[in-house]
Amino acid sequence: MGRTRHVFFTGEIQVGKSTALRGAVSRLGWPCGGFQTVFTRRGTAEARLCLCPWGDARCLPERTVALYAPGRGMAALPGAFDRLGPPLLAPAPETKLLVLDELGYLEQGAEGFRRAVFAALDGVLPCLGVLRGGLPGWLGDIAAREDVTVLPVTAENRARLPETAAALLRRPGPEDFS
Repeated sequence: MGRTRHVFFTGEIQVGKSTALRGAVSRLGWPCGGFQTVFTRRGTAEARLCLCPWGDARCLPERTVALYAPGRGMAALPGAFDRLGPPLLAPAPETKLLVLDELGYLEQGAEGFRRAVFAALDGVLPCLGVLRGGLPGWLGDIAAREDVTVLPVTAENRARLPETAAALLRRPGPEDFS
Protein backbone atom coordinates (compact mmCIF):
# COMPACT_ATOMS: atom_id res chain seq x y z
CA MET A 1 0.00 0.00 0.00
CA GLY A 2 1.44 3.38 -1.01
CA ARG A 3 1.32 6.36 1.27
CA THR A 4 -1.00 9.27 0.63
CA ARG A 5 0.88 12.00 -1.20
CA HIS A 6 -2.15 13.70 -2.71
CA VAL A 7 -5.65 14.39 -1.43
CA PHE A 8 -8.70 15.23 -3.53
CA PHE A 9 -12.19 16.21 -2.45
CA THR A 10 -15.17 15.06 -4.50
CA GLY A 11 -18.93 15.37 -4.18
CA GLU A 12 -22.08 16.93 -5.53
CA ILE A 13 -22.15 20.41 -7.06
CA GLN A 14 -22.16 23.20 -4.44
CA VAL A 15 -21.68 20.81 -1.47
CA GLY A 16 -18.56 22.63 -0.27
CA LYS A 17 -15.62 20.89 -1.98
CA SER A 18 -13.69 24.09 -2.70
CA THR A 19 -14.53 25.45 0.73
CA ALA A 20 -13.06 22.29 2.29
CA LEU A 21 -9.99 22.68 0.09
CA ARG A 22 -9.46 26.30 1.17
CA GLY A 23 -9.82 25.21 4.80
CA ALA A 24 -7.16 22.52 4.36
CA VAL A 25 -4.80 24.99 2.65
CA SER A 26 -5.29 27.40 5.53
CA ARG A 27 -4.58 24.71 8.13
CA LEU A 28 -1.39 23.63 6.36
CA GLY A 29 -0.05 27.17 5.96
CA TRP A 30 2.33 26.05 3.19
CA PRO A 31 3.31 28.22 0.20
CA CYS A 32 1.04 27.10 -2.66
CA GLY A 33 1.12 27.01 -6.42
CA GLY A 34 -1.39 25.58 -8.82
CA PHE A 35 -4.74 26.90 -9.97
CA GLN A 36 -8.36 27.56 -9.18
CA THR A 37 -11.29 27.64 -11.54
CA VAL A 38 -13.63 30.61 -11.30
CA PHE A 39 -17.10 30.93 -12.81
CA THR A 40 -18.59 34.27 -13.74
CA ARG A 41 -22.27 34.77 -14.42
CA ARG A 42 -22.97 31.10 -13.59
CA GLY A 43 -26.41 30.04 -14.79
CA THR A 44 -26.67 32.73 -17.46
CA ALA A 45 -26.05 32.82 -21.20
CA GLU A 46 -22.90 34.90 -20.46
CA ALA A 47 -21.37 32.27 -18.16
CA ARG A 48 -17.67 31.62 -18.51
CA LEU A 49 -15.05 29.64 -16.67
CA CYS A 50 -11.56 30.93 -16.00
CA LEU A 51 -8.39 29.08 -15.02
CA CYS A 52 -6.63 31.35 -12.52
CA PRO A 53 -3.40 31.05 -10.55
CA TRP A 54 -4.04 29.83 -7.00
CA GLY A 55 -4.71 32.87 -4.84
CA ASP A 56 -5.72 35.16 -7.73
CA ALA A 57 -9.41 34.62 -8.50
CA ARG A 58 -9.73 37.42 -11.05
CA CYS A 59 -11.63 35.98 -14.01
CA LEU A 60 -9.83 38.01 -16.67
CA PRO A 61 -10.78 37.49 -20.34
CA GLU A 62 -7.36 35.99 -21.15
CA ARG A 63 -7.92 33.32 -18.48
CA THR A 64 -11.19 32.07 -20.02
CA VAL A 65 -11.16 28.33 -20.73
CA ALA A 66 -14.88 27.64 -21.30
CA LEU A 67 -18.02 29.48 -22.34
CA TYR A 68 -21.70 28.70 -22.08
CA ALA A 69 -23.02 27.13 -25.27
CA PRO A 70 -26.84 27.22 -25.60
CA GLY A 71 -28.24 23.72 -25.49
CA ARG A 72 -24.89 22.19 -24.51
CA GLY A 73 -23.95 23.88 -21.25
CA MET A 74 -20.31 24.79 -20.73
CA ALA A 75 -17.96 24.11 -23.65
CA ALA A 76 -14.16 24.25 -23.46
CA LEU A 77 -12.41 26.71 -25.75
CA PRO A 78 -10.04 24.82 -28.07
CA GLY A 79 -6.49 24.87 -26.71
CA ALA A 80 -7.28 27.05 -23.68
CA PHE A 81 -6.59 24.45 -20.98
CA ASP A 82 -3.43 23.31 -22.78
CA ARG A 83 -2.16 26.89 -23.04
CA LEU A 84 -3.01 28.10 -19.53
CA GLY A 85 -2.81 24.99 -17.33
CA PRO A 86 0.72 23.58 -17.64
CA PRO A 87 2.49 26.81 -16.58
CA LEU A 88 0.29 26.96 -13.46
CA LEU A 89 1.41 23.45 -12.53
CA ALA A 90 5.12 24.32 -12.76
CA PRO A 91 5.85 25.30 -9.15
CA ALA A 92 8.06 28.16 -8.03
CA PRO A 93 11.05 27.11 -5.86
CA GLU A 94 9.30 28.14 -2.62
CA THR A 95 6.12 26.13 -3.40
CA LYS A 96 5.37 23.31 -0.95
CA LEU A 97 1.88 22.34 -2.19
CA LEU A 98 0.16 22.30 -5.58
CA VAL A 99 -3.55 23.14 -5.53
CA LEU A 100 -5.78 21.81 -8.33
CA ASP A 101 -9.23 23.35 -7.85
CA GLU A 102 -11.10 21.91 -9.81
CA LEU A 103 -10.65 19.09 -12.30
CA GLY A 104 -13.63 18.01 -14.39
CA TYR A 105 -15.00 16.88 -17.72
CA LEU A 106 -14.14 20.06 -19.64
CA GLU A 107 -10.46 19.08 -19.66
CA GLN A 108 -11.13 15.65 -21.22
CA GLY A 109 -9.88 16.78 -24.64
CA ALA A 110 -6.97 18.86 -23.32
CA GLU A 111 -4.11 16.38 -23.72
CA GLY A 112 -1.35 18.83 -22.71
CA PHE A 113 -3.24 19.90 -19.60
CA ARG A 114 -3.96 16.30 -18.57
CA ARG A 115 -0.28 15.38 -19.09
CA ALA A 116 0.72 18.32 -16.86
CA VAL A 117 -1.68 17.14 -14.13
CA PHE A 118 -0.23 13.62 -14.17
CA ALA A 119 3.32 15.03 -14.23
CA ALA A 120 2.44 17.07 -11.12
CA LEU A 121 1.10 13.91 -9.44
CA ASP A 122 4.33 12.10 -10.34
CA GLY A 123 6.43 15.02 -9.06
CA VAL A 124 7.89 15.68 -5.63
CA LEU A 125 5.24 18.06 -4.27
CA PRO A 126 2.00 16.96 -2.65
CA CYS A 127 -1.19 17.96 -4.44
CA LEU A 128 -4.51 18.98 -2.92
CA GLY A 129 -7.47 19.29 -5.22
CA VAL A 130 -11.08 18.88 -6.18
CA LEU A 131 -12.44 16.26 -8.58
CA ARG A 132 -15.86 16.67 -10.16
CA GLY A 133 -18.41 14.39 -8.52
CA GLY A 134 -18.95 11.00 -10.16
CA LEU A 135 -15.32 10.93 -11.36
CA PRO A 136 -16.12 10.94 -15.09
CA GLY A 137 -13.50 10.03 -17.70
CA TRP A 138 -9.90 10.77 -16.80
CA LEU A 139 -10.75 11.68 -13.20
CA GLY A 140 -11.17 8.00 -12.38
CA ASP A 141 -7.52 7.48 -13.33
CA ILE A 142 -6.51 10.09 -10.75
CA ALA A 143 -8.75 8.60 -8.05
CA ALA A 144 -7.37 5.09 -8.69
CA ARG A 145 -3.73 6.05 -8.01
CA GLU A 146 -2.15 4.40 -4.95
CA ASP A 147 -0.76 7.75 -3.81
CA VAL A 148 -4.16 9.50 -3.91
CA THR A 149 -6.78 9.64 -1.18
CA VAL A 150 -10.23 10.79 -2.30
CA LEU A 151 -12.44 12.32 0.39
CA PRO A 152 -16.16 12.47 -0.48
CA VAL A 153 -17.69 15.73 0.78
CA THR A 154 -21.21 15.78 2.20
CA ALA A 155 -23.19 18.35 4.16
CA GLU A 156 -22.64 16.18 7.24
CA ASN A 157 -18.83 15.84 7.02
CA ARG A 158 -17.62 18.97 5.25
CA ALA A 159 -16.72 20.86 8.45
CA ARG A 160 -14.23 18.21 9.61
CA LEU A 161 -12.70 17.31 6.21
CA PRO A 162 -10.21 20.21 6.03
CA GLU A 163 -8.38 18.90 9.10
CA THR A 164 -8.59 15.32 7.81
CA ALA A 165 -6.96 16.38 4.52
CA ALA A 166 -4.30 18.47 6.25
CA ALA A 167 -3.42 15.57 8.57
CA LEU A 168 -3.06 13.19 5.61
CA LEU A 169 -0.72 15.60 3.83
CA ARG A 170 1.35 16.30 6.97
CA ARG A 171 1.93 12.60 7.60
CA PRO A 172 5.59 11.75 6.97
CA GLY A 173 6.49 9.04 4.46
CA PRO A 174 9.45 6.66 4.52
CA GLU A 175 11.55 9.05 2.42
CA ASP A 176 11.21 11.69 5.14
CA PHE A 177 13.27 9.54 7.54
CA SER A 178 16.22 8.67 5.32
